[in-house]
Amino acid sequence: MRVPLQKRGDAKISNHRTCNRGILLSAYLLYICFSNGWNAFRALSIYRDLVVHRDPNHLHWPFLALGILSAVAAVAVVGVWFWKKWGLWAYLICWMIAFGFSAFLGVPFWSYALLLSQVALLYVLLRPRWASFR
Repeated sequence: MRVPLQKRGDAKISNHRTCNRGILLSAYLLYICFSNGWNAFRALSIYRDLVVHRDPNHLHWPFLALGILSAVAAVAVVGVWFWKKWGLWAYLICWMIAFGFSAFLGVPFWSYALLLSQVALLYVLLRPRWASFR
C-alpha cells in the first residue's frame, strides 16, 4: 500500500505543533535574551568609562569580557528560540564562564544561587520539549 506524499503546508503545521514552546518558555527566553543584551550594554559602558578615565584601581578587561560574553549569550538564546542545540550548548558554556567570572570578581554568594536558578529553570522548561531540538 502506498502512503500519499505530505503536502508542503501539512509539514509546516505538523512541525509547528511539535515545536510549540508555550507561553512560559517563550517569556523566559525573551527575558534571558533582553537581560543579556542589557548586561552587554552595561558592561561595555563600564569598560568604556574605565578606559576613558584611565582608572588604575580597577581591572578593565573583565568588563569587556563580560560584555562580549553577554552578547554571545543573547545570540545563543536566539538559537534556543529556534530549537538549535548549538544555542543551548553555547548558552551553557557562557553560563559556566560567567560563573567563573563571578568567583574571580568576588561577587556575593547569593549571586551564585541566582545563576544556578537560571539554568535550573531553563532545564525544567526545556526538558519536556527536548525532542524539538535540531
